[in-house]
Amino acid sequence: MSLLTLQLRDDTDGFIAALGHRPFYISDAAFTPAVKSVGDQTHERLKIMGRDRIAFANIVNEPRVGGLESQILGAGAGQALPCYWLPWKKDSAIQIKLKPSGKGVINALPNHLIATRGANDSTSLVLNNGGNWVDRGIVDENPDLFFTGMMNGCSLFVSGPSDSPTAYHVNRASYMGDRTQELLSSNRDRDNDINKLKSDKMVRDFKHFDKPSLLRKTAQVTPASQHRRNPLGNRAQDNAKQERSQLIRRLVGGNPNQAYRIRAHWVSAFGVRRADTWRFYKQDIYQYSQMDDNGNAIANTEGIAASRAVKFY
Repeated sequence: MSLLTLQLRDDTDGFIAALGHRPFYISDAAFTPAVKSVGDQTHERLKIMGRDRIAFANIVNEPRVGGLESQILGAGAGQALPCYWLPWKKDSAIQIKLKPSGKGVINALPNHLIATRGANDSTSLVLNNGGNWVDRGIVDENPDLFFTGMMNGCSLFVSGPSDSPTAYHVNRASYMGDRTQELLSSNRDRDNDINKLKSDKMVRDFKHFDKPSLLRKTAQVTPASQHRRNPLGNRAQDNAKQERSQLIRRLVGGNPNQAYRIRAHWVSAFGVRRADTWRFYKQDIYQYSQMDDNGNAIANTEGIAASRAVKFY
């Protein structure tokens, strides 16, 4: 098995500490699980049920950015561990519940994931389709890991008891498109306004889906454009430049007077279950470049900066 994947599951605190400021990417899976529509025209919502919630995670070093990547696989591989996988879909909300389906273990798995021979160690088994390998851990249909697609405008909501929470990945990219265009052409702090417009919509939709109460624990991750916004107007523009530069300087150090431009901002989010309790973490990841005194990007100064992963549920 991948030692990094095992460490995340079995020594989460050690994994987080070792990760430090390195970015932890979560790749989008190359497969689409089956979904069931449970929403309406106003609040589109899709649900993934049973064994379709299960994918496989293999965490590897990503030398190009000096970080780690969790590769999400549709079928087991020799180094992969089963995980709950929550994908995203434009203008939709997708939900999964992190608890066993109650439909059995091995018999509830898709045919191509059922091993055809026994084993008495942790080596991989040949699957009955002959085309893939799977680790013996596949017999566990209640994984200890959770991953969702990386976000740069979506929201992740986690709600419910810590032993069996429900997670929602909400996207409202096209919401209020006309108003968005109006803000883009206005002389205002437009990215911040657009982010709030869509974020408020996602919060309203989540409350419509989940109807949280004071007795239910809830948490959310909504990546803000606050640190990469490009407002119009001299004062707002200068303030935004200062905030961007201060943020990157805190993460990378170096020249205290260097100005930076944030070219992209993502959030990765993942969960780990220990002793029947789920804990969820998030990490902000920024792609940046250095700026000269005239506000122009300096060639060949691109980089990646990441905050430390923090627990949010």
